[in-house]
Amino acid sequence: MPALTIGSTLPDPPQTSEELLAVQNLLARLQTSLTLRRVTKRNSVRRRTVSLTADGKALEYKPTRKSRRQLLVFRDLYEVTKMDPASKVYKKAKLNSNTNVVVEMNTRIHRGWRIVFDDKASANTWLQMIGYKVKGGALAPSGAVPNEDTLTGCICATWERADTNRDGKVDLKEAKKMMVRMNVEISDDLLADLVRKHDASGDGALDLEEFTTLFIQLTQHEELRPLFASFAAQVDWMTRAEFDCFLKAQGDVPSDILFNTLKPDKNSRITFTQFVHYLLSPCLNPALDPAHQTGVVDEMTHPLKDYFINSSHNTYLSGDQFQSSSQIEMYRRALLAGCRCVELDCWDGKDNDPVIYHGHTRTSKIRFVDVIDTIRRHAFTASPFPVILSLEVHTSDEQSMVMADHLRTILGDMLMTAKDIPNMMYTPESLKGKVLVKWKLPHNDVDDAKEGLAGSDNDSGAARSPSQKAEASSQGALSHLLRSCVTVGAFKTSDWGRDAEPYYIQSYVETVVKELALSHRDEFIGQTSRMMVRVYPKGTRIGSSNYNPTTAWSVGAQLVALNYQTWDDDMRLNDGMFSLNKGCGYVLKPDYLRNPSGKAKATPCTITVTVLSGTQIPKPSLQKKGDIADPYVKLYINKRDRTEVKTSVVRNNGLNPYWMETFTLACESKEIDLLTVKVMDEDTTSANDSVCEMVIPVRALRTGYRAVPMKLCKNGASLPGASILCKFDIVDLPPQS
Repeated sequence: MPALTIGSTLPDPPQTSEELLAVQNLLARLQTSLTLRRVTKRNSVRRRTVSLTADGKALEYKPTRKSRRQLLVFRDLYEVTKMDPASKVYKKAKLNSNTNVVVEMNTRIHRGWRIVFDDKASANTWLQMIGYKVKGGALAPSGAVPNEDTLTGCICATWERADTNRDGKVDLKEAKKMMVRMNVEISDDLLADLVRKHDASGDGALDLEEFTTLFIQLTQHEELRPLFASFAAQVDWMTRAEFDCFLKAQGDVPSDILFNTLKPDKNSRITFTQFVHYLLSPCLNPALDPAHQTGVVDEMTHPLKDYFINSSHNTYLSGDQFQSSSQIEMYRRALLAGCRCVELDCWDGKDNDPVIYHGHTRTSKIRFVDVIDTIRRHAFTASPFPVILSLEVHTSDEQSMVMADHLRTILGDMLMTAKDIPNMMYTPESLKGKVLVKWKLPHNDVDDAKEGLAGSDNDSGAARSPSQKAEASSQGALSHLLRSCVTVGAFKTSDWGRDAEPYYIQSYVETVVKELALSHRDEFIGQTSRMMVRVYPKGTRIGSSNYNPTTAWSVGAQLVALNYQTWDDDMRLNDGMFSLNKGCGYVLKPDYLRNPSGKAKATPCTITVTVLSGTQIPKPSLQKKGDIADPYVKLYINKRDRTEVKTSVVRNNGLNPYWMETFTLACESKEIDLLTVKVMDEDTTSANDSVCEMVIPVRALRTGYRAVPMKLCKNGASLPGASILCKFDIVDLPPQS
């Protein structure tokens, strides 16, 4: 299964003059060479001589077994972080986690380095150097890496990877490689003619400026010329007033900042190329309402039960449910991806040291104390709103007391305890910075056994035999000390939540929720309006596949827990839902789900989508070799099988494919439905490949001509510069009775 890649995580550049001096000294040493220790794929440590390339845009080293040098281009870096001291890498590589620091540097396709430093100061300087080269900043040089979201930025990025001898020029062979990497189909003869035409020096090679001019002329989106002409009186340019008219027709507010971003000439005019750049830029013209990207839009003062809460199932697992490794890193990744509810399956470990793993399976074990420490460090990096620890406790009284001690000692004031319940408002706003533990409250003997109405123990994911059930039962009353840490109570309602407190949670397996959504829909919506409901995958999903979360959301289930380690279509729906509200992990449920007896109803609507064109569509999984992409676009609402439509195929063109095809899709609930825009690559010899996609909540979809950004289907990595230009029109329909 493909793995989740969290949003780009890159370090900050130096913030003080002292830090800047340390970074400059490091760069000076790298200009000659620097011997570092690198952790290999087999977790052995090898010394490598690393240096800065002559142009300063990449790091390089020459391995002993490979003749060609290895490059790590700064622009390619996507995630650069310190590895968790509790990671097994330290133990396997025989490193001291108290003194050594491992910095992991990954690209969008996870080809990265792990560098070992002897102390935190050296590691911090290295991280600041990366931030300095990638992000720039107030103290950074004027030549900071340009934005890859622009066409020029994309050309620069590809240039750096193609100019392997770092001489500042590309010959015909290198230019051909660049065209292939940028998904441009062009004959050798035509490319040779173009190189000769743009080669001012006559040496058979192009510098960056010459190649950029060639490329832009070759790849103009001429199909958008009629749109430009409908607002511009002149063929070659558009005035500020004309551009403002276009914005108003889109429903946008004209802005000096926006217009100046397009770099108009001294007469306040922009060219057709600049207009196209605006249209295709997800940064300047996003399909998702920017308000949801820049701030928290929803009111955060409702009870927790009134929100959809981003949730993870068996968070510790890195792969399948039976024999994959349990990793502390998975908690960090989930929390940084906006997850607000993580799961901990707790068991007795050696030497009175509780562990977390998938019980009675071959999955590996990690220490409870290390997981809690990781949660402490990363809980509120991506969001200030509360984190819920969903405990499954299979420990003895003695080790449950150890768990309670770790919770209190490590989390400190972050931890909300049972004694705080009478004085605490259970709202995201009032619980900012707080960690809540979900298990049995002191006065409630109901265990959260992952069993719902019509469910079975087999639905827990780890099948439990009669002897295992007897073992759990024989433990008797578990530690009161652990219960005193619990502030979200596991509960089994007997009256659709009327007998529950708003901070109680009942867990249901996915199949039961699907059944209830059909047979007792109104009653179940009533229950989710009174208390919280957690949904988890059925036990037969041994491979850690996911289920479609939209069914559970449609009946108001708050915590729809998915296998975060699997980046599949269902996880992408989850990613789309929680792109709302600045990705804070909490989305306010619509009024008709919060107050089902009220007047509010779901708003059905139709969405008319015209798929115009695309830009910079990569090959599947960012492949460098192989045929040029043959892209087509799929559109669907929530469930592919019911609503899917697709465009025709454009042959041999991933750079600027053109479709101009219109479709109409029906939504049952504008408030919670999700629109998927997916790019496929047709393969005549095997199954078509999913390339990239974006899931957009309909409630935040902007009408007009909009750029839909793309994420790689393989792992969710963002694709700067890649977008699909669509025109959206939404028509609300009368609510159904």
